[in-house]
Amino acid sequence: MTAVLARRSPGPARHVYDVIVIGGQLGGIISATLLARRGMQVLFVDHDTGAAPYQHAEWKLSHAPFVIPSIKNISVFDEILLEVGLLPTVQRLMHPVTVQVLSATQRFELPSEAEARTKELARALGEGADAFEASWQQATRSASDTDPFFLAKPDLPPEGIFSRWKFRRTLPRFQEALEAMTPLRNATLLGLAPFLTGLEQPPPLALSRVLAKTLGSAHVVTGGREGLHHVFIDRARELGVDVLNAGDTVEALSFDGNKPVGIRLTRNDTIYRASFIVAGCDVATLAGLVPEARRKPLQKWVSALESKRAVFTMNVVLPEVALPRGLGALAVLDSPDAELGGLLLQVSPAESTADRVLSLSAKVPLALRAGGEPAVKALMHRVWAAVDGVMPFTRSHAKLQSSAWMDAPRVVAGAFEPLPLMPSVEESVLGVSALTLSSPYQRLLFANRQVLPGLGFEGEVLTALRAVRLIERVLHKNDPLKHRRPAA
Repeated sequence: MTAVLARRSPGPARHVYDVIVIGGQLGGIISATLLARRGMQVLFVDHDTGAAPYQHAEWKLSHAPFVIPSIKNISVFDEILLEVGLLPTVQRLMHPVTVQVLSATQRFELPSEAEARTKELARALGEGADAFEASWQQATRSASDTDPFFLAKPDLPPEGIFSRWKFRRTLPRFQEALEAMTPLRNATLLGLAPFLTGLEQPPPLALSRVLAKTLGSAHVVTGGREGLHHVFIDRARELGVDVLNAGDTVEALSFDGNKPVGIRLTRNDTIYRASFIVAGCDVATLAGLVPEARRKPLQKWVSALESKRAVFTMNVVLPEVALPRGLGALAVLDSPDAELGGLLLQVSPAESTADRVLSLSAKVPLALRAGGEPAVKALMHRVWAAVDGVMPFTRSHAKLQSSAWMDAPRVVAGAFEPLPLMPSVEESVLGVSALTLSSPYQRLLFANRQVLPGLGFEGEVLTALRAVRLIERVLHKNDPLKHRRPAA
């Protein structure tokens, strides 16, 4: 009897939903919030717990860096925030920052204002300032020239006969702008692109659009990616989404033939059913929830998107006075360690203290995790050695050194990887797509970072919006639960 009771938990209030969303990525919770705003009954399960910061001692720390352009530079995100009533809230969370470039021999800032940037470049680069500014302006224009393509809201990546036909008709109108993309001609800044996209080798569109838009209006978010996710979670609850506690995870998908019809939670025997299931988690995580006998259709995607490298982040808590004077909130370090490459430095307030969190991120082989704690500590030592050249006295003031690879229980257990660097996919559309929106299973959709990784954060938002539109179109035509849907 005791064993049976231990198997059960309170669970959601309903047994049948329009949509069940699984996973803690932003695409998942954005789609859940939008669906609820449009009248759907939604269950959200943060299966991989990637939505919450990890706790180390008394500090809550982010898993990975999170830098995005301003809201006005991502029009689709602005529209979504306005629709769900979060625009003022998210605007208060976002803070503009000036990117700094650091090396052992020079330091300079890249203000978004042209006049201030010209003066700073002239001071730092001398004769090379004009060439750098010309490259900056060309990259910015190239990124802006692609705006009309995305404002047209094409199906990206296109799926199905009609969608592909429509895409082929739309693309020629913007072909010239998409083919004339010009990335920044600066190796240090180009090294930023993997941090922003999650791709090992970002394509021209990412190097142009994502990098130029971010550098031109770089913003950090209070609490990082987890902070933005928390805001959407709160709004989703207000809109009626059943949001499960962080301890609740999905044990398995329930199938009817080849069609997933619901989920079964851990410690709960009930099958929660839905017309659609949305995977806001990586495909490898989803594959673990599919019964082994039905897993084969996912294996090609798991293999194709297997990461060999990842972004490793070390969080250091220290007094503000221990940071070099003049160091801003965001910097790119041209590391002398050729294997580490460029580092991303981000400074943020430490929660509930006067201290600061210095986050140091590098692109490293994922295989280093297999070496366990000794290998991670050796990697942290290498990161410090690269940083010591520009801030030699900072390390001695550290109150805490932490990394999700070593100190976040779910990451250590292999539940998810904070920021894997995906390989490029041969069948990619415009070089920015990896997964399709549709999975191999009927009415199971992907709304994760692997659909449009070459567009970074904007790609996650576009994927969420497309998933919502597809679900809304289908359920409005034949929706067994439409009795709850408000009149248009």
